[in-house]
Amino acid sequence: MQLTPSGAFEHIKESVVQYLETAYRISDPCVVSERGDILRRTGVVAQEPFIEATPAFPTSRKLADLERSYPEFLPVGLSELVQHGVPVDRFNLYTHQEEALLAANSSKPSLLVATGTGSGKTEAFILPILADILREAKNWAPVQGKPERGVYDEANNIWLHSRRHERRPAALRAIILYPMNALVNDQLSRLRRILANGASPDWQRRNLNGNVIHFGMYTSLTPRAGSYQDKWRRDKVNEYLQKIQLDWDHLRDDLKIKGFWPRPDSPEMLIRWDMQAAPPDILVTNYSMLEYMLVRPIENNIFEKTKQWLQSDPNARLTLVLDEAHTYTGAKGTEVAHLVRRLKERIGIEPGSNKFRAIATTASLPNISGAEDDLFRFISDLFGEPENRFTLIKLPDDMNKLPERKPSLRALTAFDRFHQAFDITNPFPAIEGIASDLQLGQVDYTLDPQVALYQLLENNEDILWVRQRTARNATLLDQLADECWDGLATPEERERATAGVLSAGNFARPEAKLDVPPLLSVRLHAFFRGVPGF
Repeated sequence: MQLTPSGAFEHIKESVVQYLETAYRISDPCVVSERGDILRRTGVVAQEPFIEATPAFPTSRKLADLERSYPEFLPVGLSELVQHGVPVDRFNLYTHQEEALLAANSSKPSLLVATGTGSGKTEAFILPILADILREAKNWAPVQGKPERGVYDEANNIWLHSRRHERRPAALRAIILYPMNALVNDQLSRLRRILANGASPDWQRRNLNGNVIHFGMYTSLTPRAGSYQDKWRRDKVNEYLQKIQLDWDHLRDDLKIKGFWPRPDSPEMLIRWDMQAAPPDILVTNYSMLEYMLVRPIENNIFEKTKQWLQSDPNARLTLVLDEAHTYTGAKGTEVAHLVRRLKERIGIEPGSNKFRAIATTASLPNISGAEDDLFRFISDLFGEPENRFTLIKLPDDMNKLPERKPSLRALTAFDRFHQAFDITNPFPAIEGIASDLQLGQVDYTLDPQVALYQLLENNEDILWVRQRTARNATLLDQLADECWDGLATPEERERATAGVLSAGNFARPEAKLDVPPLLSVRLHAFFRGVPGF
């Protein structure tokens, strides 16, 4: 028998309760029974579960089409490069991603991306950064020789960095700033998928005169702090690089493409001494580390080389990204605002300069009067940039408007039956049943079952209603079932029918690939906690 979301939650909750009863045994059966009743009450070890869907964001054009439409500022090859890590060749960009890319090259190039979680905000700032770098890269001088790992020159007491074969200026083209290391690591995996994994490095060398786009993480986790003159530090770095090589050699191919592991001898710069001598094009760090870097002499060269590049190239521009900008409030916000000003002063950038582009990402805008004006003032103060330099990128106001729909007993019964019949190892009987119950036509057995179900339910009003109702709006399961079917049938049947809507919508996909979102992308929020005194 298939479990409903509520049934699955109750199963987990019961496992937690049984664990507590087993770990903390009591001999008196009456006390055991009374304690069990208390533990099973709502709010003691678990809250009621919520359902939340990912919104159906409006889409626009493919990145390759934008390249052809705007050749003056979107360089040829941008879509070819990005598709190594993001399937922009198969999917259109979201409308807000296109707006961000075009606005980043307008008279108001600084961006405030307020589209919320799961909306592809990362691409909204990665695409403008890569567009700038590729536009400059067509003028990069060809490399001389082959890349080699950084080594210590004992005779001259200097560090020979890993980019000594390059003849182009090494400088920071972009700094991506996060409030914590966990977010830094997530961003790093995305950059690896685009720039370091698969055939991407070879594509870059073929198209960029032998050059590649370098990126690096510079946090407390990046080896090795201190001077390269100390032999024990150099030994530690060699051990670290050998371990990376060993781990990579033992990884399965399907894991290598995920970006969770650094690839040896790739565009990713892995050690501090290399980045101190030749700054990466894209630096990913946190605000605490950037604070240290601006005052320590050992990192001075990073900012000096960036300043020289900005002054020598009339088209040079540094992009500073503050992700999760809504977290920079109060004392922390004041600290970061001063940090940004010191950074700009260190590399010779005045407020409003064309040499600087600020990009901030944040949660969705509150639906209150004056919210946009307040946000513009906040972000202007945070970056020390004029308000008229910013473009607000947001979602359409009516995107989550509920569609007109009248619940029917036939649909409730059909989804109830689908839930009870659905077997992920043999889904076609359940698909055939719902097609018959809702009179959707013949099932195409030549297709993958996910695609066959998608073709039947693509415009189903019940699934679309649930998606809009729960998009960015976590809703109690019981409440969702009652609202979805408006009092039809019994509570148990409403719950099973809602479970059928969720499972059918989540199984149906336009393509049988994991990177293709389902018709209804949902998650269940379940909250558990330990019990005080246990």
